[in-house]
Amino acid sequence: MINVAIIGAGEIVKTFHLPAWKKIKGIKIVGIVDKKVNKAKLLAKNYKIPKAYHNIDSLFKNEKVDAVDVCTPNKQHEKDILFSLKNNKHVICEKPFVLNFKVFKKINYLAQKKKLVCVCAQHQRFRQSSINSKKLVDKNKLGSIYTAHITVIFKRSNTVKNPYFTNISTAGGGPLIDLGSHFIDLAWWIMGNPKPISVFTYTSNKLAKYLKANEKTPWKKFNVEDYAFGGIRFEKKKSITFQMSYLLNASRDEKKIEFFGTKGGLLWPDVKLTTIRNNIVNSKSLNSKEKASASVLEIQHFIDSIKKNVNQKPSLKETGFMVKILEALSKSVYKNTEIPL
Repeated sequence: MINVAIIGAGEIVKTFHLPAWKKIKGIKIVGIVDKKVNKAKLLAKNYKIPKAYHNIDSLFKNEKVDAVDVCTPNKQHEKDILFSLKNNKHVICEKPFVLNFKVFKKINYLAQKKKLVCVCAQHQRFRQSSINSKKLVDKNKLGSIYTAHITVIFKRSNTVKNPYFTNISTAGGGPLIDLGSHFIDLAWWIMGNPKPISVFTYTSNKLAKYLKANEKTPWKKFNVEDYAFGGIRFEKKKSITFQMSYLLNASRDEKKIEFFGTKGGLLWPDVKLTTIRNNIVNSKSLNSKEKASASVLEIQHFIDSIKKNVNQKPSLKETGFMVKILEALSKSVYKNTEIPL
């Protein structure tokens, strides 16, 4: 039996993590922590968790804990991960893992030294559409992939309403790191993890400022970007470009990744493979019905990494690359230039 503690009692814990944990066999959730302890107590009551605590230190002193699920605000991740590793706990942490590569190196050193599983939660990799897309690429159905384009946008009527996401002091950034940490990682993984060379980014929060000045809005503070556009260059002349937005004057929401190779193109999440031979276009979508919740599969893999010594997914090396890429993208905004890696 693996004893698990949940660190954080926010919306993502209630909506995704706890429902997923409840479907995992061979584990016991022994406690939940949040500085707003009443939130932790409410989730403890609803999910039959024995104890709620206001800080991790109290939890570790009073409970036998083997592994933690870190779901605190982005800027809090590094403190919670390092404290957990120092106390010999396996860690799964919500994305973005950490915001600084120097901090990541400390985490990597501790995890390796203590032989602990330490993984960034990237549930998009566990979706059936992602798994099938990766299989097509690995079978060379697209030939040599030279570029991918990510589009993740939300129209104005579906704008983010949780004040956590629009405040730099809690989120650490806007869609660039919140959405980018998922979908840049996914595109990069499907492409086979090419080595990054440089990045560039442009961001804007003009629409958020305009709406704040002229209309009633669901948020008091919106000091992160509402739109981000940019790209990543890799070795062998490969690239990823992206546009991401919390708030756009668009007719619909969009969430897609387009891959282009020498033999064909691929649209995710439809898993639609397009090839052209003798000017004849052939498009076919692969059945990608979800066999199980991606969050459940992700957490099960984390537990298997602990129990059965299965290679963690993503690896710490992959997570390190993603931390470095996201940090460089943020730096590109402030420097207003392309940043080498």
